[in-house]
Amino acid sequence: MRRRLLVVLFVFYSALVFLLILAPQVFAKRDTAATCTGTLSHATTADITVPKGAVCRVSGSTVNGSVTVQRDAYFEAWTTKISGTVRASGALTVFLHDGTSVAGSVLVDGTGQLFLYKTSVGGTAKVTGAVAPGYGHVQVCDTAAGAIEVSGSGPAILVGDPQAACPGNRVRKDVVVVSNNTVSELDVSGNLVAGSLLVTGNRGDSPKHVANNTVQGQIDLSNNAAPFGASSNSAGTP
Repeated sequence: MRRRLLVVLFVFYSALVFLLILAPQVFAKRDTAATCTGTLSHATTADITVPKGAVCRVSGSTVNGSVTVQRDAYFEAWTTKISGTVRASGALTVFLHDGTSVAGSVLVDGTGQLFLYKTSVGGTAKVTGAVAPGYGHVQVCDTAAGAIEVSGSGPAILVGDPQAACPGNRVRKDVVVVSNNTVSELDVSGNLVAGSLLVTGNRGDSPKHVANNTVQGQIDLSNNAAPFGASSNSAGTP
């Protein structure tokens, strides 16, 4: 499992290096709306739009507004504060990590890859239709969120997998992982969930594991295709 995660990240970063060679570098300090096609470093800006096919990387910045990621675009932020919502539709990748906080939600639809590592999301991290054969991945690791929802996605989904260097998450409401189709892996493990945990109706040939989750509400693990395994999950509500 750990080897698979490292291979995924190697391919991911190789593609990113290629994209960044083509992308201009933009260093800004401003508090107006921005169209981002390069790098914003230690900036203060209002809403950000990442246009179609562009690469935008934001570091050590404050976004006093929301982020919109358009089709085939790549957006990455680290050590950055976003006061609004991150929305992506048909994008290539959304990658938030290393202390980035989003006061609103992260809403990703029809986007090949979502990576959340060591991120805080005030609302819901919601992924729908994240399907990209060969490289589609949803990975939510060591993140605090209001809720997590993943549906209609694949081929690989990790919502916590400590054995694959993806620590579990802290969720104030529900974790819902439903109606996905995975051929590489589906793992929901090591999470602290104040609401309920629903992992139901997932298909595909991949191993599916739900383990070591501490849940204050109900747990529903019904109607998942084999191979499926569940162990050491605790629920607070019968």
